[in-house]
Amino acid sequence: MNLPLTSISPPRLRRISLLTGVSGIYALSHSWISRLALLGLPITVMDCADRFDPFAIAEEAASQDVKPDVLLETITCQKIATPLQFLGAARGILNARRGGVAVILSPLRHFLDIGESAHGRELLLDGFLSVLSELSVRSRPVLLVEAQQDAPLFHSAFDRMAALASPIWRILPDSVEVAENKKTQTTRSVDRMAQNNLEGISPDRLATG
Repeated sequence: MNLPLTSISPPRLRRISLLTGVSGIYALSHSWISRLALLGLPITVMDCADRFDPFAIAEEAASQDVKPDVLLETITCQKIATPLQFLGAARGILNARRGGVAVILSPLRHFLDIGESAHGRELLLDGFLSVLSELSVRSRPVLLVEAQQDAPLFHSAFDRMAALASPIWRILPDSVEVAENKKTQTTRSVDRMAQNNLEGISPDRLATG
């Protein structure tokens, strides 16, 4: 991509959104976390695979001439080590005060753990999807960040999770695809966005583009 991924503006989160792709999504998610924090939004990060990088947040703060502590004070990161902790933290989002944003990094990590039995994996996934459904009903903004994997078990779980998300952002080798309600509305190449002098894209702007 000729246009840096970090130039893509964060979406207007309303319910459940999904950011996915083969590479670059975690760097982009940190850029989005930083920019949302700059707006004064409290951010809760559930880190399921040791993906959260406070140094990336600090670099983003420095690029905006903001002290890193100012951003980091608005971001709460929970390191998720076990399936039960994962479900407990997800349910905790339901009881969090309104006005904040939840970001879940690698939410399928524990579901894919080969140490879990097939029955245990299904219970974990069903419990998580139930929480996501309730969050959507309550219009709680949640950003799911999950890298694509080439495994049948992953695809079945991912498809069920993605069915609850809209929009879905897919980072492709030379384009950014945004899908609304499981039907792709608009796909623009990153180069074309640069030619149009867009600082970034959001689902609303793409829908009218």
